[in-house]
Amino acid sequence: MEASKQAAVATGKPTNHQERKLREGAKNFISTHNVPKTPYGAWNMARIDADEELAQEINLYLQGKGKYVKADDIGEYLKKPDVQSRWELKKTISSATCKRWMKKLGYRWVKSRHRGQYVDGHEREDVVKY
Repeated sequence: MEASKQAAVATGKPTNHQERKLREGAKNFISTHNVPKTPYGAWNMARIDADEELAQEINLYLQGKGKYVKADDIGEYLKKPDVQSRWELKKTISSATCKRWMKKLGYRWVKSRHRGQYVDGHEREDVVKY
C-alpha cells in the first residue's frame, strides 16, 4: 500500500484511484506475468484512419450531396441517430476535425466562385488519367 502511494506521488497524480490502479496492475502482472499495455499511441489515430468502412460511408454520403460540399456536412451526417447507433458514437466531431477528415478523404478547398467549399478531386485530369 505504501509503495503504491509513493508511486502515485511519483507519477504526479497522487490520488486513491491512481494508487488502486497501480496495485491492480501489479497483482495482474504477478498472477499472469503479462506486462500491462498502455493506451498511449492508440489515441493519436483518427477513427477515419482506423475504420475504412466509416471513411467509405462518409465519402459516399458527401458524393451524394453533389460536387461542392462543406466540411460541416460530415458533422451533420454523424449527428444522425441511426449513424451514431451504427458506429457506436456518443457525439459528433468538431468543425476542425471535419476539416482534417475532408483532407484525408481527398477533398480540397476551393476559394474561387464557389465561396470556399470542398471539391472532390476524383475528376481532376491527372487522377482520371491515372
